[in-house]
Amino acid sequence: MATAARGQQAPQLTIADAFGTLLDSFMVHLEAVNASAATRTSYRATAAQFRTWLEEHGRPTDPEAITRKDVEGFVSHLLKTRSEGTARTRFQALHRYFNWLV
Repeated sequence: MATAARGQQAPQLTIADAFGTLLDSFMVHLEAVNASAATRTSYRATAAQFRTWLEEHGRPTDPEAITRKDVEGFVSHLLKTRSEGTARTRFQALHRYFNWLV
């Protein structure tokens, strides 16, 4: 690795955020298949809520490391805090996202 010039810090390397990068790609896919703007907004909101839940519960956010147990835990949380319809809608959004990933 190259060293920084005197008095300057070396540039910081960051690991790409797989969750965000893949979600952005999924949003492009949804647009390409002509999903409505409302659907895309709902799916992005679901992903944000799921990611927050994962972080709050010390679970990985890398899509390759997310397990069925993580999704079921999130849906269980939704069933306790939201309506059954909301939980179903959020589950369907995650189901479509993870199917797309596969």
